[in-house]
Amino acid sequence: MGSDAASDGRTEAPVDLKVRTHWAVFLPSFVIALLYGGLWLWFPAGDGIGRAALLVLAVGVPLLVAHAAIRFVSAEIVVRGDALIARPGLPKRTEMRVLLSDVVKVSIRRGLVGRVFDVGTVVLTDRSGLSVAVPDLAAPARVEECVEKRGEAGFSPA
Repeated sequence: MGSDAASDGRTEAPVDLKVRTHWAVFLPSFVIALLYGGLWLWFPAGDGIGRAALLVLAVGVPLLVAHAAIRFVSAEIVVRGDALIARPGLPKRTEMRVLLSDVVKVSIRRGLVGRVFDVGTVVLTDRSGLSVAVPDLAAPARVEECVEKRGEAGFSPA
């Protein structure tokens, strides 16, 4: 009864920014399925290459899709008021909860696909030197802009 935040008058700050994983996290699985599907169609079913391609299609691709789906639903960066929560997603369990004013560095890493689809890995570093990387985020520059706007003068984009 009394442990609920709403029942004792406290309310949680509204979400100011929420950046989630982009659908492009599924692209590698799709490309591998296309390549091995082509190999399986090209080589006869009795051939060793054809059997190996079929094995990758039957076992490897579903595992890659499952891994991408888990990352898709579990990775995010949330900004509430003056606090930031970074969840890199499974299988990583490290979660960073820090005040925006304590974030000293935000860097964005992108590859070719990231530039095309506006996807990237956001690496956050706080004053204590703790870093966390959240991969495959949609519109990663929004995180950098939010931290830069609300952080102290100690912020240095990289």
